[in-house]
Amino acid sequence: MDRAWRPALGQITLGVDLLNGGTGAATAGITQTTSGPALSALAPPPVLAETAQAFRALFKADVVWLAVRESRARSAVIRYAEGARDRHGLGIRVKPGIGVGGSVLLTGQPWSGPTSTEGALSPSERALLLSEGMEAALVLPLVSDAGIAGLEALVYIGSRQARPFRQKAIEQGLRLGLRLGRRVRNAQRLDEATRRWSLVANQQIDRGMQVPHHIDDVAHAVAADARRLLRSGTAILFLVDRLSGALHSVAVDGVEPPAIRRGQVLPAGFGAAGRAIETRTSFVTADYASSAVRVSEVFAEAIKTWTPIACLSVPILFETEAIGAISFARPSDRPYSDDDVQQAEIIATEAAPLLIRARAEAENRQRQHGAAEMSRLAEMLTKTRDVSVVSERLVHSVISLVDGWDCAVWANPDQLIIASSRGTPVVRQELRGCFSALVRKIAVEAVTFWTPDLTNDPRLPRGREERGYHEAVQDRAVLAVPLPSEAGVIATLTVTGMAGRIFSEADIELAQGLADLAALAMANARAYHDLQLSKAAVLRHEKLVLAGRLAAGLGHELRNPLQNAVGFIAELRERAAAPTLLATLGFEEFPSLLKHVHAELRRAASIVNRLLDYVRERKPALESIDVRQIVAEAVALVSTSAARSGKRITVSPGDMSLPVQADAVMLKQVVLNILGNALDALEGAGSIDISARLEPDAAGPGRVIVAIRDTGCGIPPESLPNVFDLFYTTKEIGKGVGFGLAICQAMIEQHGGTITITSPGVGKGTTVVFELPAER
Repeated sequence: MDRAWRPALGQITLGVDLLNGGTGAATAGITQTTSGPALSALAPPPVLAETAQAFRALFKADVVWLAVRESRARSAVIRYAEGARDRHGLGIRVKPGIGVGGSVLLTGQPWSGPTSTEGALSPSERALLLSEGMEAALVLPLVSDAGIAGLEALVYIGSRQARPFRQKAIEQGLRLGLRLGRRVRNAQRLDEATRRWSLVANQQIDRGMQVPHHIDDVAHAVAADARRLLRSGTAILFLVDRLSGALHSVAVDGVEPPAIRRGQVLPAGFGAAGRAIETRTSFVTADYASSAVRVSEVFAEAIKTWTPIACLSVPILFETEAIGAISFARPSDRPYSDDDVQQAEIIATEAAPLLIRARAEAENRQRQHGAAEMSRLAEMLTKTRDVSVVSERLVHSVISLVDGWDCAVWANPDQLIIASSRGTPVVRQELRGCFSALVRKIAVEAVTFWTPDLTNDPRLPRGREERGYHEAVQDRAVLAVPLPSEAGVIATLTVTGMAGRIFSEADIELAQGLADLAALAMANARAYHDLQLSKAAVLRHEKLVLAGRLAAGLGHELRNPLQNAVGFIAELRERAAAPTLLATLGFEEFPSLLKHVHAELRRAASIVNRLLDYVRERKPALESIDVRQIVAEAVALVSTSAARSGKRITVSPGDMSLPVQADAVMLKQVVLNILGNALDALEGAGSIDISARLEPDAAGPGRVIVAIRDTGCGIPPESLPNVFDLFYTTKEIGKGVGFGLAICQAMIEQHGGTITITSPGVGKGTTVVFELPAER
């Protein structure tokens, strides 16, 4: 223990005689100790100041020095001076047998006399006393028990007047020392302990320790020192889980009573620790089993086997919050005194800021690392639509951030989605009942839950086969986090750790944050999967509808020519089969009938061919062409027949060329189809106006726009939405099958263009406009 705390103080015995002014002469007895910051700068425990003040008042002394023995050390170090002009004497070490102080350390008997006494004072003692102008001195022992073994400190009492110290006053000083000795010892031990706790906390933070190890080490240091200071058989440090309010034992030092071990869970208000936290005051009893504390099921039977024990539990308070408790136990024949209660409360007060700081600093570091990991995971999850991939990335992120033993994602208690590389968690295989109950609890309640020991938590049900102490199953600490969605919990994330592992608030926050991200990604993945299924179903439906429409339209269009052909063939067969009729009419009408049959069958074949052209969507052979030339060639093909019918076609192509990348044959077919419809729409004389122009675009080469307007019969408003539908036509039967505009739309869209049709109404003409990207 001595070695453990000395590096914190950085003490080095110089062995330089103060009387020689640091000349290097070897001395014995009192030596000066130094440190990084001087010991004089370290605030002493308040008890030391109170003790020095009490002796100064009793003897009406000018200066009082208090030298305290260190743990397991025979020497004493001056830790406090009351009334001294300066503080250079602090840190001086008094060694047994050297000087008057050393003699008191060996014999336990007081010494008094003038500072000029030859041979009694060591050179260092003489230098210390003369530096303050002391003429007389008294050295008293402070003992906590009878005998030299109980000597805890020395009191140097100095007077600037040459006066003897009366025996009666010395006896009073001895009695005062006996009364204060234990308090001084406890204060010194606690001071050493708190320095040691700070050293542990600082070392772990400097090393970048993760939260579980960090809190564990600090808590174990506190529990170990607290047990020794209170001379107890057992000390247990509990911390409150803010999520559930339950108490978790994070450190157990000494003898482990049956059913109590590290990782033990106490529901809020249960046990001595729960009672202390609930009342915010210390709880003490000479017999724990007969006290008024609430006992959980886990302890109910175990307590019956315990020998009677005295118990003391004090809350660990930080500002207004109860963050935990320290419980002590020892045989009931040594009940805890008021001094013990006061000492325990001081221990809890000193430990509180260290535990808070250790947890806060480590969790802040963990949260910073977690924020980067969450950002990385979020970016990865946006790129996947596979639930198993989402689960795998979640497991990888959580197990590294939370420092878990194992990690898995469960669809339900019996269906594992994915686990870490260790495979199915051992705890799941060996403790099926407990584990299934935990996963089921999360799925139903949709709340995060953790336990340091799955088999020893009164909040969880246990089967008979799982009531024992499962030493073989080490990963009994479990953190379970729901993956929520609007429809409920879609999966449960579990992280396991060594039994007794305490999951911090940062662990829970990070696991829940990662789980929320994964839940969103899973919901998106499932929605995408459902959407794909829905799209497939819609596509199948659309195909069936299209097939039905094609069959209906094709049947309707083929029925007329085929019926006509059948009628003509029937007429021919009827005449050929009736000699009398053939003799009367002869063969003169046979060629005409065969011509009609041939024409109707060709019309049927044309309908089928045009349908195949539409369905196959021939890939265009792109080349640079001038739209004006295509329009001119198409107009030339129909202008002669149009003129015979009194129909006028006017072209306004503009002066500049209109180059596009297009298939010349397909584009000419588009223009011919539109012109054919326009000519059919003109009942008698009428006009068709064609314009072509380039519409510039600042972001690109612009678009070529061709507009064809006629003064024909127009289109009813209710028919406009259907004009591009296959087999839809407003023409009379036999004059159109509803392929033309559908084919035009398909061809234009293959070229990256658009086509629209507008009409003011019946009898007011129609305008067809198509656009194509201009050539760069």
